[in-house]
Amino acid sequence: MNIDKSFLSGLVAKALKGDKKAIAKIITLIECDPYIVIKHEDILFTNHHEFVVIGVSGAPGVGKSSIINLLIKELRSVGSKVAVIAIDPSSIISGGSLLGDRVRIRYSDEGTFFRSISTMPENDIPWKACPIIEFLGSIGYDYVIVEHPGAGQVDIRIHDVSDILIIVLQPLTGDEIQILKAGLLELGDIYVINKYDLPQAELFYNIVASIIGDKTKPPLIKISTFSGFGIKDLVNAITEVKERLFRTGIIRRRRLRRKLACIKNAILNDLKFKLNELVSIVEGELKSAEQGDVELHELYNKILISLRNNICSN
Repeated sequence: MNIDKSFLSGLVAKALKGDKKAIAKIITLIECDPYIVIKHEDILFTNHHEFVVIGVSGAPGVGKSSIINLLIKELRSVGSKVAVIAIDPSSIISGGSLLGDRVRIRYSDEGTFFRSISTMPENDIPWKACPIIEFLGSIGYDYVIVEHPGAGQVDIRIHDVSDILIIVLQPLTGDEIQILKAGLLELGDIYVINKYDLPQAELFYNIVASIIGDKTKPPLIKISTFSGFGIKDLVNAITEVKERLFRTGIIRRRRLRRKLACIKNAILNDLKFKLNELVSIVEGELKSAEQGDVELHELYNKILISLRNNICSN
């Protein structure tokens, strides 16, 4: 994508002043072509700002969006600027995505920004999210909150892009033994038991506490988004974890981890694109073969030669 540098510079200047339309336009450009971040890094990242990325993950329906809505309000009450990236999976059939997080995340003022971005189901953190995170942090947002579409034992890449990872759980999920499995309970910096007004919440809390109690004892917070109970405790826990990360220097390692994850995602994205091209070549040769009588070995050699020529030419 070719972008006029003066046009982009103008957008960045407006974005640094908090112009949400300019910020949205730049993010749209990044979504359409994430490589513009590499091509125009000198324009997009002229400003340096210290920021923290908070990942919020957990199974679908545990109340991540509702927690984020209350969390934004508390962070804004102490003057922190907050941006939210909500990642929503696309349909494997239609390709469409219901970006419904905005229904629950309603808090908005001059110090907040919200953006939903879609991703294919097999890619819980799309590559385009990485440069968007870095851009939002660079233009002055103190916290960039990334809402994960829902994690379990395998889709845990949210861990790689977060400075602080919040895992949201809820009681009455039907099978408490699932939380014992490797995955989320080995990765979180803060754990939240949401919907604490539900029956058996205290029992569930004790189960989770017993599981994570033998490790470094990360904070375990009780929350009810219905009443707002526990949100201040969550903000205090975030502050304490943040201070520890800076004090110990762990924050630098986590930022490096995020940059490496972004590079890895970019490489995988390129390889996937190239693989799709090669698959298209094979499909084309097979369709051509359907028009005539071709021996299997002849078809194999023809496809192999086509693939080799395509790879060598690139």
